[in-house]
Amino acid sequence: MGLEKIIKQSKNHLKETNWTYWYHLKHSFTQSNRLLKVALKSYIHGFFPWMFKSDGPVTIYKIYREISKIHHVQKIFKNLDKKD
Repeated sequence: MGLEKIIKQSKNHLKETNWTYWYHLKHSFTQSNRLLKVALKSYIHGFFPWMFKSDGPVTIYKIYREISKIHHVQKIFKNLDKKD
């Protein structure tokens, strides 16, 4: 994929989200850090079942509820529903 195409797709995605580049970057990093944290807790829970018993499901549920309110994610979900 050429650089011009990557830039065009990036601009289109930002336009679709109606977010600035910096807001998008912050959002992406925040979500990634949350997922990394819950993944680490899930590994620890695997070895020590009494620790972080509900952190994984609760965090994933909270993330799902938050992202399901985002306009462009709602479109993605609708397309997924059509495929079922």
